[in-house]
Amino acid sequence: MKLVAAVLSLVCCARLAQAQPGAAPVASPATAAEDPLSPTVGGALSMLGTTAAWTLMFASVAQPETRARDTAFALGALGTLVAPNLGHWYAHEAWTPGLTVRVVSLAVGAVGTALVIQNLFENESDANVGAAIVVIAGLGYLGGTVYDLATVGDSVARYNARSHPLAILPVVQPATGSYGLALGGRF
Repeated sequence: MKLVAAVLSLVCCARLAQAQPGAAPVASPATAAEDPLSPTVGGALSMLGTTAAWTLMFASVAQPETRARDTAFALGALGTLVAPNLGHWYAHEAWTPGLTVRVVSLAVGAVGTALVIQNLFENESDANVGAAIVVIAGLGYLGGTVYDLATVGDSVARYNARSHPLAILPVVQPATGSYGLALGGRF
């Protein structure tokens, strides 16, 4: 009970904090972390990363077969998997539905590719099944990419809505001997 009375007296009796002439301003060290994230930056990260990854992958195919070309192709292929998520990672969302679709599509595509290869050596008539599975997996992969690119703004908005909506901060005025608490919020 004494603690409640002490806190209430601090809150009720404290003076409002005001800038004093000649007093040096005190900068908050967490100001940068509290600024809202930009949907434009999130979208640019995802779009530019995705474009760069697909460009690297397709440009490497046109090159003569070397180790550097194979490395560029592998980096481009890996980039097509993760680059659409760059804007989501900026918004602190590590795993997205689009990434899930791309990973599942890779697994389905691997199964389809294995069926195509198996049917090439066995001369069976159902080689088209494997090819159809590969095409469906490719469409799923592209769909997951488009989904992640389209929802980056929503991820950034969710982050901005949930990050630090209210804060209770101490207020200390050494020159006047005043102290208390301040309530700040983002509405």
